[in-house]
Amino acid sequence: MGLKLDVKEVSIGKQLNDETANGDIDVNAFQSYAYFKAYNQETHGKKVAALGTTYLEPVGIYSHKYHNVKSLPQRATVAISSNPANGARDLLLLQRAGLIKLKKGFNTFGTVRDITSNPKQLVIKAINEDSAARYLDDFDAVLISNTIALEAKMNVLKDSIYHERANASTKQNINIWRQPKHKRTTLPIKN
Repeated sequence: MGLKLDVKEVSIGKQLNDETANGDIDVNAFQSYAYFKAYNQETHGKKVAALGTTYLEPVGIYSHKYHNVKSLPQRATVAISSNPANGARDLLLLQRAGLIKLKKGFNTFGTVRDITSNPKQLVIKAINEDSAARYLDDFDAVLISNTIALEAKMNVLKDSIYHERANASTKQNINIWRQPKHKRTTLPIKN
């Protein structure tokens, strides 16, 4: 298309959105639609706007101790993201894996308080997602985003014991392009 891009790597998502909202960065692509909504709700001042969809970076459930989710024992310790949007996404994955049930209407802003059934009495703790792979020896299972897993040399399709799949239930997790909300460039967002 004849575009000339200057690529800047920023490792902290909130900082990247802040720089985009302020106009220091024209467009970014790192987060899910759910994360984008949470950022705009929690941020005072300038916001970012969705520009278009990209791809799904699946979250996986990883374990050094167990080979599948069914083998997780009673009172297994499970680490999820401390980031509110990603923590809710992690809880939804635990539900899809059949480990917990969440209240009807659970959404991007849901928390562990919204668990309605936990048959294995999993002990769920929030951790800093940027260092999630380091916790694999400390927990029975750790939910890790694809970007963090790749940095730790793990492949979600081969190394996780369960992972997200692209379908209607994960459409909130498809990554999107963002731009400052005050800009007028628009692309259709596929639902």
